[in-house]
Amino acid sequence: MAILHVKIAARLSLGLILLAGLTVAVSAIAFLSFNALRQDFEQISGRSLPIITAASQLSKQAQSIVANAPALVVADSQFSRRTLAHRMTDQFAGLDALIRRLKELGIEGERFETLVSLRESLFSTLNGLDHSVEQKLDLEQTAHGHFQRLVGVQDELRRLAARANGAVSDSTAGRPALTGAARNRDQDRRRQAIGTWLANAEQITASMFGTFGISQPALLEAARQEIEARLDAGDALLGDLGPDFAAPAQAVQKTMREIAGGANGLLATRAGELAIARQIEEALSSNKAFADRFDDTASTVSHAIEDDILRTSSAVSALTERQTDMILALVGFCVGAAAFILVYIRRSVIRRLRRLQEAMQAHVAGEASTIETGGSDELADMARALEFFVNTISEREAALAASESRLRSVTENLPGAVFRLIREAEGALLITFLTPGVRDLLNLTPASIVNRPGAVFELVPPAEQARLRSAIEQSADDHAQLFFEYQAAPLAKWIRFTAFPRPGEPGQVIWDGLMLDSTEWKQADLAKRAFVSTVSHELRTPLSSIQGSLGLVAGGAMGPVPDGARRLIDIANTNCQRLTRLINDILDIEKIEQSHIAFAVGRQELGPLLGQTVEANRGHGLARGISLTLTEPPPPGLAVDVDPDRFMQVMTNLLSNAVKYSRDNGVVEIGVTASERTARIFVRDHGAGIPKLFRPYIFERFTQADSSDRRAKSGTGLGLSIAKAIVERFGGKISFDTADGAGTVFFVELPVSSAPPAKAPLHVLHLDDDEELSRVLSMLVGERAEILPAATAAEAARLLEHERIDLVILNLDLANGAGRTLLQRLAEPGRFAAIPLLVISDAEAALPANGIRLRAGVSHAELLHEIESVLDRQLTPATVG
Repeated sequence: MAILHVKIAARLSLGLILLAGLTVAVSAIAFLSFNALRQDFEQISGRSLPIITAASQLSKQAQSIVANAPALVVADSQFSRRTLAHRMTDQFAGLDALIRRLKELGIEGERFETLVSLRESLFSTLNGLDHSVEQKLDLEQTAHGHFQRLVGVQDELRRLAARANGAVSDSTAGRPALTGAARNRDQDRRRQAIGTWLANAEQITASMFGTFGISQPALLEAARQEIEARLDAGDALLGDLGPDFAAPAQAVQKTMREIAGGANGLLATRAGELAIARQIEEALSSNKAFADRFDDTASTVSHAIEDDILRTSSAVSALTERQTDMILALVGFCVGAAAFILVYIRRSVIRRLRRLQEAMQAHVAGEASTIETGGSDELADMARALEFFVNTISEREAALAASESRLRSVTENLPGAVFRLIREAEGALLITFLTPGVRDLLNLTPASIVNRPGAVFELVPPAEQARLRSAIEQSADDHAQLFFEYQAAPLAKWIRFTAFPRPGEPGQVIWDGLMLDSTEWKQADLAKRAFVSTVSHELRTPLSSIQGSLGLVAGGAMGPVPDGARRLIDIANTNCQRLTRLINDILDIEKIEQSHIAFAVGRQELGPLLGQTVEANRGHGLARGISLTLTEPPPPGLAVDVDPDRFMQVMTNLLSNAVKYSRDNGVVEIGVTASERTARIFVRDHGAGIPKLFRPYIFERFTQADSSDRRAKSGTGLGLSIAKAIVERFGGKISFDTADGAGTVFFVELPVSSAPPAKAPLHVLHLDDDEELSRVLSMLVGERAEILPAATAAEAARLLEHERIDLVILNLDLANGAGRTLLQRLAEPGRFAAIPLLVISDAEAALPANGIRLRAGVSHAELLHEIESVLDRQLTPATVG
């Protein structure tokens, strides 16, 4: 062994000496060449390139600062302006850092002073622009205030014009009686004066509104002179207006003068806006000029450094050419040495390695071969190592074949069939492994199923394929166990799939599981259910008799009951009721699962259905101060295909469950979120949440979070199981989300019903100042009618004129008198007289023949009943307006 080491050491030493000599020669030449190159490149990389980079960054930073100017000009609030100003301050800090960097890199003298001067000028200009924009925003706010006041003046002028005739006729009161002709002349004169003053006032407001569109100072000055002249003319007309009209007219005249005149008046504000606009335009032009000068200065610095780099590069090229010849000579020498080494290696190494390779190939092919292990050099040692490796692999292959045979025997003799199902990233389903047990189960061969896309569905009847696909998708989405059971044919065996998913390659889901004959389990389960159903039926009749008898005794039908006995009777009665509910729940879930209950499924609007459910269940939480709130109503017209009674049973179970586990004085929230295909209803409580260990069993029968005999919450433990069975019959699914101490949210997802043929909705005018009531009515009537709310008589009149109204609901007791005003109008003969009318009031008032009185405080249910009764009589929408 020592001799082998000496031989190896000698060969290695010889090779290393040769390589070392070549390395030293090449290294010496390379060192001299690259030392000169290093010095030149240090100058380029250490000073020149950083200067070019800093100059480029300086130019970009200046352009970035200037680019903020247009955004600053169009800022629509002081907050936006201050935000942009802070951003420019940060950008100037970056600009200063780049200027200092250039100085550190050697940029001095006139170039540096120019950069500093440009920076100061740019900062001064942008600071002035910021101040101008601040003034512009203040002036715009002031002008907006004047605009609002002008709108108020216009409204006042319309009211004065409406009462002009009355003012003229009343102006003769208290004066000596005039003859008919004199009185007419006096009225004509005052009417003419009022008309002149109103026309003059309207022209003043129109001129002041016109100043908002003026962009030239000269035009603004002309408008100012015109407005002042008209204001003076209006003042002169006040004396001829009459005492009743002069007072409001003088107030309007004063308001218009206040708006127009003064340092903060409209005219002064508009003049200031024009001046500021000119300043902003000049500042923008200056910013562009400064940015261009920054670019020129930075370019000058960059070009000077580039010239230095070109000169240095020329010197480097010359040095490189001189060294190339020396390196080529060394390369020739190295090629000769390499050829010598190759000949030596071929004779002493390659031939023996080829014989080892041929022996290994023969072993792989299963042929007998002999590995030459003779010799004492390193190749002989390698041959002996390969021989040991080959023998070890042969032994392990034999052990692996025996293990595979045992595993095959186990899988082939298992009851049922073992399978592997893979869902690819694009959604294709593929069975990649299936044991022969499938022959006994389904009379199929593994070869007919394995590695055929979609062949998994050939394992079930056509009627069950959609259900299997849904179960696979749900298992993949929820990362939960795949459990699927079906009957191959009437009176045939039951087959059960069970498997657990795991991730495979990106996008893949893999299930490894079993297919079993579950006929015996199914028969035992059906027998158990039949037994439970029979027992429940047999118990319900005597329980009803016991409960009725206890109720009669408690009600005194058999005479007075002592207090001690009454307490025992109440306990017995309560337990009878609880046992009756338990039996009813058991019968319901058995009937649902065995399809013995007929579901009257039809298209139902979700809004009215949820509204009725919430109203019907409000009493559950009253004793503990718990309220039910519809926080997210469904969109109008959203409908699902459900049996309304069974849907309300599901929601009642969820709401009573939420109330049961809510804290006192809490809130249970109900709402709907909708997508194109699904409506998702949620019921949220703010209780303690569902314990983690109980969550997997939440929808199983006879389960509650506290299942002890002395639990604080009463119940049968069947409500959620019944709700899940009903929702699945609707083609939906039920789920939940919970967290310890943060409450629980139950979700019911149902397919959205296809829209029915569009019908023109009826229009219901609702006059009331209670916006919440209008929203509730809109939710209750759904798509059948559109609620048009109005809070004043003027709004109601406008809707009557411009909309088709089929029913009017009005609150007669409104504080602003709008209800009585609208009632008088509807009672007048005309086109509105035929509109049906619902009046809400306790006060006495004469109603038209088509009016119905409802007491104040009428419940939502009663009001909805009256609305539906009226709308049912409206076979076609009335044509009004």
